[in-house]
Amino acid sequence: MKPFLAAAVVAFAATAGAQTSSGVETVPLDLAGQRPIAMLSIGGGTPVPVIFDTGASGNVIDADFARSAELADEGPVMVGTPAGGVPIRGFRTTIADGRLGNATLRGVRAAALPMPAMQTLGVKGIFGPGTFSGRLVHLDLGRGEIRVTEKTEALIPSGTAFPYLGTGMRSLPGVTVEINGRTYEAHIDTGQPEALAFPATMASELPIEDELRPSARPARLADGAPRETREGRIRGIVRVGPLTLENPEARFIEGLQRVNVGMAVLRGSTLVLDPAERRSWLVPAS
Repeated sequence: MKPFLAAAVVAFAATAGAQTSSGVETVPLDLAGQRPIAMLSIGGGTPVPVIFDTGASGNVIDADFARSAELADEGPVMVGTPAGGVPIRGFRTTIADGRLGNATLRGVRAAALPMPAMQTLGVKGIFGPGTFSGRLVHLDLGRGEIRVTEKTEALIPSGTAFPYLGTGMRSLPGVTVEINGRTYEAHIDTGQPEALAFPATMASELPIEDELRPSARPARLADGAPRETREGRIRGIVRVGPLTLENPEARFIEGLQRVNVGMAVLRGSTLVLDPAERRSWLVPAS
């Protein structure tokens, strides 16, 4: 069973940044599984799969793969999650010459970690939108591609942008979730395969059909530690930004700090992300 990855699995001190060529660059995505998968190559090496995760505030690479790609150890780093768990010790590194799909990577910073969740999922890393800070990231989950473009007025979506939630390097793309007349702030998290996830403490304040049941798929943090998880169905209409859900499934996870919107809701939509100005747009499927 594939584990749930808590939002912001890669909050660490070295922010990601990339120097890319001008114009439009594309990153093909494999959407056959539960998460969007892109292909990463370093120094002309064989491409390997990585998750493109809007719930990641930095980039993570499997430590063994980083060593095999001869990435430099630039000093120790400790990586944790907002949901707690034991921080993972790794080392900072920089991708001087690489590609994510067809997009060129220059000077992209990452944390190299021995992360059990990545091994379970069969990937070598987790990359976030901050990889392309300074440009617009069009995450098209209908066509299965990322388009990285210049940030021009013509390419900025119409409508109101949602500000990132959190502060500094821990901030992540956000959206509002409205349930039964109440509005909650939520993270947009393509690294989370389910529909909606809530802090366990919110179970008593939402309209739940019947009783919550223990989940057969326990949530696990980045360090592989399981968290008590219950699941059920929310009664009525749930609005996620411009999207409308009717009686959606939801999970309630011990230690989760904020509402989390995952891939089961986002599929078919387009997310436009502006990492530098910490804002995003959620565009429904046409």
